Amino acid sequence: MEESGVFEYWFAFLFALGFCVWFPTYVVKTKGQGISTWGLALCIVFLFIGLPLLSISLIRDVLPSLWLSFTSANYESPSISLLYGTIHKMATLDQLYVALAMICILVAIGQSIFASWLLYIRHNRESLVRALRIMWSSAFFIVLAAGILPLIILGSHGFTVAIPAGYTMGAYIAVLMVITAYLRMSPQVADNYPISHQPKKDREKK
Repeated sequence: MEESGVFEYWFAFLFALGFCVWFPTYVVKTKGQGISTWGLALCIVFLFIGLPLLSISLIRDVLPSLWLSFTSANYESPSISLLYGTIHKMATLDQLYVALAMICILVAIGQSIFASWLLYIRHNRESLVRALRIMWSSAFFIVLAAGILPLIILGSHGFTVAIPAGYTMGAYIAVLMVITAYLRMSPQVADNYPISHQPKKDREKK
């Protein structure tokens, strides 16, 4: 029964994601700033919509850790009070983790959207390289939010966050690998980003 629920959740999520990505891709390709290939339009839209939605889906794995300190059986790190601001304002480790994880997820979403914008304007070749770097920086914050911070802050309880979130983190990284391979290996993509704003020596080398 549980496996059926997981299948239904991901089927509905992927179906909705496919529709949300298909229509904007059509608009970007036909009404955008001269986007030459469907693949590039899909990469732009997926960075703007697809990866942020994957990032938001991590919240369903992060938020349940707030209930750790309210469980009477837990006397380990999540229930230890930490000073936050003044002595009248206390925060537990689970609350600290959720706050930091939310910040990391928001940063990752912002970086993914900014990378899509850099790809969309196609200012120069440096914009392409910068977009790739920002994309993978967003992946770092996703792994930090759901894979590293819970283990550091929550200790053994962090596995209850890291293990379920592993599928989303894996999907996030897999999508970035596909996008990166396409952007780096497709000659049609390179033609959209003119070489400019480079020293004369670097231009001659290329």
